[in-house]
Amino acid sequence: MEYVIKNQNHEIVGIDRGETCAFLGIRYATAKRFEKPVFEPLKDKVVATKYGDACPQWRQFFDESKSKSKQDIFYYKEFREGLSFTYSEDCLNVNVYAPKGKTDLPVLVYIHGGAFTICSSDEKPFDGKTIAEQDVIFVTFNYRLNVFGYYSDESTSNLAFLDMQTAIEWVRANISLFGGDPENVTLMGQSAGAISIQNLMLLPDVKKMIKGVIMLSGASPSGIFSPKSKKRAIRFFNSVKRDLAKRGMDIRTASYQDVFLAWNRLTKRNLLGLAKSMLSTMPVYDGKIVRKDSYKTVFSDEQVPCIIGVTKDDLLKNYLHAQENAYLKKSKNKVWVMRFYHDLPGDNAGAYHSCDLWYILGLWQHGWRKFTARDEEIEKELSARYCAFCKNHDPNVDGYLEWKEHTVYTIK
Repeated sequence: MEYVIKNQNHEIVGIDRGETCAFLGIRYATAKRFEKPVFEPLKDKVVATKYGDACPQWRQFFDESKSKSKQDIFYYKEFREGLSFTYSEDCLNVNVYAPKGKTDLPVLVYIHGGAFTICSSDEKPFDGKTIAEQDVIFVTFNYRLNVFGYYSDESTSNLAFLDMQTAIEWVRANISLFGGDPENVTLMGQSAGAISIQNLMLLPDVKKMIKGVIMLSGASPSGIFSPKSKKRAIRFFNSVKRDLAKRGMDIRTASYQDVFLAWNRLTKRNLLGLAKSMLSTMPVYDGKIVRKDSYKTVFSDEQVPCIIGVTKDDLLKNYLHAQENAYLKKSKNKVWVMRFYHDLPGDNAGAYHSCDLWYILGLWQHGWRKFTARDEEIEKELSARYCAFCKNHDPNVDGYLEWKEHTVYTIK
């Protein structure tokens, strides 16, 4: 069933979902291969009832349901089983989930993770119905990944960051049409999405647009997740160019399928290869978007309020705990740390990397786990706390224990 927002300038056709509505696949920018995104103004009439294309990625070319990797199979079952996706380089699109007929609402913009190489905004956990029901507008978007988002040469780098910045600018310019307050935008990201937020918030043009941040399983002002050498990235992508040249192709004119497969050959898709792809396909110090001098100011500059989260069985848990502690001890801004230590029912995966998203964004979206009354209690609390943070930049809610600034709150 359709739901239409209309004023004197725009008519946006979305999906009626009862008390809430959804607007899917709206283009926020266009971009030629390895070039900066160009902001796309909202058209007079938009039909937004279908998710847009995701950036080309591994699962487009290989059947992940038949992967030999236990990790691939696990996340396929958790996030993607039963869904279908479309892919192209024309992937800069945004989704908006909102309650009906309300105005001046806080806005939560979510940046998905995926090791900088995979994932999309329309996977199972990222539906915004639960958030919208609590009078917070929820926004997700696609951006360029892997070779398309992190290609580096002498004049190009960090294109994914430019996509993200443009998406935030689009939200600021248009969210009032959907009932949002452009002056009250919170960023939330998980894993590579959280690392991306860490970098984005060092950009003055982004920082002035944001009132709060939530970084789950990825807040890292230093160490292995910090930006890498651009020279190293250029060497890696030169090897991709040579691989294509051997086949009579140029990286700028070859089909996107050939470009992706050349990149994939150079990373070798396995656990070790994924690590190699992350080191060569992730943010780099380019002296413009990501600068070493600004990266050193994470704790010395006054930042916006933030929540930092880690799960019990997280990837690199001890490292992430060390980063949490650095924020608690050094940060001048308001910081709250969430440790999600509740094992999910149904298997022995425990509190795995990204499992907290189900509780923040809605258990109803999950396909196979049989959640208990305790799971529902946790979902109610976490969703309420994170929505309160979007509204007031404080995660405390009546009826729950006080969560003081610069303290750890553990969910079991």
